[in-house]
Amino acid sequence: MKRLIQTVCIVFCLVTLNLPQLMAAEKTDKRPNIIFILLDNVGKDWFRCYGSEENQTPNIDHLAYTGLRFRNCYVTPVCSTTRHMLLTGRYPFRSGWHTHHDPAIYGGGYFDWNREICFARILRDAGYNTCISGKWQINDLFDPAQKDALIKHGFQEYCIFPEGKKGHPAHKQRYWDPYVIQNGKRLDTTGKFGPDIFTD
Repeated sequence: MKRLIQTVCIVFCLVTLNLPQLMAAEKTDKRPNIIFILLDNVGKDWFRCYGSEENQTPNIDHLAYTGLRFRNCYVTPVCSTTRHMLLTGRYPFRSGWHTHHDPAIYGGGYFDWNREICFARILRDAGYNTCISGKWQINDLFDPAQKDALIKHGFQEYCIFPEGKKGHPAHKQRYWDPYVIQNGKRLDTTGKFGPDIFTD
């Protein structure tokens, strides 16, 4: 079960943590570190901190009890639309983002940094160090016009599974020998299991 939870948890983590900078900061700087975790296909009933009696989730529980956790949050049952909503704070009827990732990959629109303000950009501009890991499919990172989308959205570092069109090596390649991009470069993942890259 621990392996299953780890595999699920790699989907989308936003981590803003920089120990050297925190150690050098004045004691009056009380800004919290922020770890934002977004999971696909998981109900809150999977975690002890939300009442599960079946699963052992001590690390997530510790984060929840010593930090802040959502008690009431509305999103859609579609992963890309949910990501867009949580990253921008906007409802789909306002942003026009109603469907799965296909619009970003097949030319029907994308997560536009000129039109939408991503919370990572707000955090970066406020002095936080921002990083994202996991799945990213709301921009076509193989389109030259969008290849720097993560930086433009405010993520200073990233390690992600991109989505590619059918026939592209990145299309659905997330498990064995996954297609992973870290800070603009494809990693050599030969013989590696995708979720382990993000959880080890």
